[in-house]
Amino acid sequence: MTQVASTVTVPFTANVGGFMGGMKSAMGALQKFQVTTGKTSGSLGKMGAALGVVSAGLAGLKVASKSVETFKKFESAMTRVQAVSRANNKEMELLSEKTSKVASATTFTATEVAEGMGFMAMAGMEVSTILDSVADAANLAQAAQMGMAEASDIVTNIMKSMGLSATEVTEAVDLLVATQSRANVTVRMLGEGMKYVGPLAKSAGLTLTEVSAAMGNLGNAGIQASMAGTTMRQAIQNMMNPA
Repeated sequence: MTQVASTVTVPFTANVGGFMGGMKSAMGALQKFQVTTGKTSGSLGKMGAALGVVSAGLAGLKVASKSVETFKKFESAMTRVQAVSRANNKEMELLSEKTSKVASATTFTATEVAEGMGFMAMAGMEVSTILDSVADAANLAQAAQMGMAEASDIVTNIMKSMGLSATEVTEAVDLLVATQSRANVTVRMLGEGMKYVGPLAKSAGLTLTEVSAAMGNLGNAGIQASMAGTTMRQAIQNMMNPA
């Protein structure tokens, strides 16, 4: 019995010793790995921080670049306003201030407001009139859901075709917005139609109120834009020259 016990004990003890030795080696390797990993993690952390600084710098450069581009566009638009309106330096200061005020009160940028001013100047408006009227053009653009340049172009073209003075922008804008809200037409449709009937309507003694109302009624019947303009022109011609 004793011999059996010693036979069993010896291999078991040896195996345990080998197992413990292996565990010590493994623990040593693990400690070395942790030290190495810690150093690597520290290096990666420093690298990540550096990359973060670089990314922030690139983002800052992108914003700065965009700001420069925005300023260049605004400067270009204002240069065009000055060239067409022949505004002096003092007037340009007033126009520049006005673009900022209108932009802050609407959804448009200062550059877009300046572009609207450009079309007003092209229509022959004096600087003082532009200053007084550009906010009305912005209101028209917002109501019609179009750009400042297009809205300014439409209202000034309509006014010119109907022989309205430059100081009547507010009345014209109010009338166009009211017609759009009460009839099946848009400001863009009214502008398109007025190209065909405006000058003749003026010579026939019709007012913008009367023409807009008639185009609104035609719009409700599905006759819109250029079709409405040509229809009205034919009607006015028949009225002026009855058979």
